[in-house]
Amino acid sequence: QNLMSVINDILDLSKIEAGRFDLDCTEFSLRKSIEDVVISLYPGIRDKCLTLTTHIDTAVPDSVMGDQVRFKQIILNLLGNAVKFTEEGEISLTVRVEERTADSVRIRASIADTGIGIAPENLESIFAPFEQADTSIGKRFGGTGLGLAICRQIVGLMGGHLWAESEPGTGSTFHAEIPFLLQRGKTEPLREPARRLPAQAAHSLSILVAEDTRINRLVVTGLLGKLGHSCTCVENGREAVEAWRTGRFDCILMDIRMPVMDGEEAAAMIREQETEGERTCIIALTAHSLKEDRERLLAGNFDGYLSKPLEAEQLVDLLATIHPGSHRGGEPTQYARCAPSAEAPPRDRLPESLPGIDVADGIKRLDGDGAFYLELLRDFAKRYASIDRDMEEALAGGDTRKAREIAHSLKGVAGYLSFPELYTLCEKLEEEISAGITLSPPPGNLHTLGKAVEKILRAINHLETQEPSHLSEGEKAQGAVRKSSHLLLRQENQ
Repeated sequence: QNLMSVINDILDLSKIEAGRFDLDCTEFSLRKSIEDVVISLYPGIRDKCLTLTTHIDTAVPDSVMGDQVRFKQIILNLLGNAVKFTEEGEISLTVRVEERTADSVRIRASIADTGIGIAPENLESIFAPFEQADTSIGKRFGGTGLGLAICRQIVGLMGGHLWAESEPGTGSTFHAEIPFLLQRGKTEPLREPARRLPAQAAHSLSILVAEDTRINRLVVTGLLGKLGHSCTCVENGREAVEAWRTGRFDCILMDIRMPVMDGEEAAAMIREQETEGERTCIIALTAHSLKEDRERLLAGNFDGYLSKPLEAEQLVDLLATIHPGSHRGGEPTQYARCAPSAEAPPRDRLPESLPGIDVADGIKRLDGDGAFYLELLRDFAKRYASIDRDMEEALAGGDTRKAREIAHSLKGVAGYLSFPELYTLCEKLEEEISAGITLSPPPGNLHTLGKAVEKILRAINHLETQEPSHLSEGEKAQGAVRKSSHLLLRQENQ
């Protein structure tokens, strides 16, 4: 594969120098092209525990006329270099409009990283064929020094410009300005908005939520409350069985990995104690999304399956198949109803992303409820500031079970709150501890975990200090109402 890449680079360079490099002009989707490139690089991003954020301004048209293959080649090279030369930290891809007329648009794609950086005297020479920032680069990172040279030539043939800004040890930003044609008279189709939850579910259900992590419970009960469902929360399988015995529920949302008694054991006990003709709907909540796990759970004591972090649409669709009155008999459990959310804060008043946090994705998971998301971020900052020290103490004491539970719980929270870098890191730590690869991860692992959490805490603090500029008084009040409603939930009075 590497040999073919070198051969293709040399062929491209030869065609350009010979004046025989032709560009196509076809209609294509800018966003889909960028998405394809990002997906192709995801394994490398994940392996290095990097954070990648993309922001394409709403003013950027999706349908343009140009050479899609060469555009993707440019983005792939620049983004691939960012991944290659960044050992830890973040990479961002930002696309915006620089100039637009009735017939054309000039966009700027900027790829920034926190990698090794480039000395000022090398910012031009890196675009020359077979040149790299210094002689050690090829030995350490590989490559031929042709990629950037070819990209600059292609961008130039397109009528654009490619350049770099950088500081050694801080990172680099590469900018590509490229003009594209627009189809005159064609109206840009509106992108389909994210699906919103219905204001109220067709049927109000009584639901038992068994989940050991507080923030995960708040997310699930928040979504259920928006739909008008009533919920009772418990923190482990044993409590779930006891709540089921004494109450009546239309459905149980059962986390699989919990302390004291796990979800599978709890579901088995409930099935053993059900009378003839009685069956409470039990839905598994699990971070394990393999087909084999799904088949095993559904073949056992579960009636449904949802992967964590939950997608609101999937939760709605599954609950829509359940009708009230299917619960066991007995006295009704006393539970608090989660207050439905008021109108969510406008998206343009919140940042798309912050260091270590994909804000847009996190709010999307909560059906656009920005005020609720802010409350969850505050809760995270309050409860997880010393989580890396807790992990270190568990491992130092040889308590691998506790260390694994910490990694698993933190991974779930990171998934729900859309902390991609932290999620990947916790997933890796959990796998290593479970496999017995290491009883005491190298200091670098714990250091990386601490840095990832610290970066998120700084971002949350920054968001708090900036809050008045992007939240109205009504939106702040909504957050206070949301917080109060959650305090009413059973088992959440702390």
